[in-house]
Amino acid sequence: KMLFYLVPVIILLLMVIYQLSIRLSQPLEELADYAHSIAGESKGSFKPKQNSWNYEAYELYHAIMTLEQQTREKERRLQQEAHYDALTGVLNRRALRAVMQNWIHNRYQFAVLMLDIDYFKKINDTYGHAMGDEMLRRVATIIEEQIESADLCFRYGGEEFAMLLFEADLVAALKTSEKIRHTAEQSPTPFGESVTVSLGVTMYYGDDQSMEELLEQADSALYDAKKTGRNRVIVHQEQTAISAGD
Repeated sequence: KMLFYLVPVIILLLMVIYQLSIRLSQPLEELADYAHSIAGESKGSFKPKQNSWNYEAYELYHAIMTLEQQTREKERRLQQEAHYDALTGVLNRRALRAVMQNWIHNRYQFAVLMLDIDYFKKINDTYGHAMGDEMLRRVATIIEEQIESADLCFRYGGEEFAMLLFEADLVAALKTSEKIRHTAEQSPTPFGESVTVSLGVTMYYGDDQSMEELLEQADSALYDAKKTGRNRVIVHQEQTAISAGD
């Protein structure tokens, strides 16, 4: 008789314990799945709900949310470091290639400008690398102040910068180049001597030119600007000095 009466009670207790264990473990399992998704081990996990009645789940929830925030912030910083130049704050060469590939893929018209600071080695040798770094930052600022909001500035390497002018024609590209050249020449420097820049320009009209060809064209025009006296703008193929401050 005792077993007859106790068995239903035991079964009922077991069912209650089973339901409680599910209710206790479910938020922990959701948090575990979400933690795996943060680590990149799984995809599609939804953000779990906060459980205030379960102390362990509540504490674990806040720990995981803090971890996620820190992880996202680190990802943002890594993304920024991957695409931005640490010294000047403008985009870097990797970003230049990514943007050019995208614009060429979509057949956008744009201008490619290559800029080099004239006699930059002399600045480093005479006034030190700290002053050279300062001039790089100043030139980057001058460029960003002269280009339009849709245009982009990149540090290409050393004292060389690249610009992509979105949907610009040759006239607009030359106007922007001349503004940059003139502003750089007229801007004061900490050491009292003017600093000039040379620029090479080429155009992309949505044809079959590759990114490498465009960069080579702009760099070739820049080389001619340097070779023919510096402080000037030269367009690829035309090979004519558009402006000169010498």
